[in-house]
Amino acid sequence: LHAACKCAGVRELRVHDLRHSCMSMMVQIFPLSDVQVYAGHANIQTTMKYIHHQPQNDAAARFGAMIEKKSVNRG
Repeated sequence: LHAACKCAGVRELRVHDLRHSCMSMMVQIFPLSDVQVYAGHANIQTTMKYIHHQPQNDAAARFGAMIEKKSVNRG
């Protein structure tokens, strides 16, 4: 990993940096309880450190689509 970073001309990363990036992205699309299991955390508070505030500009549209999908599935 260190040699690849040097070759690419980017700052040196640790494997833990990659794990943190992965978990930070996962909490944006998966339920926190799923990410907790994927990460192997015994306590959900440990997983909470991966939650960073990110504005969800499309939140209303996504919520509306979910409601619409649920109503279509019932009908």
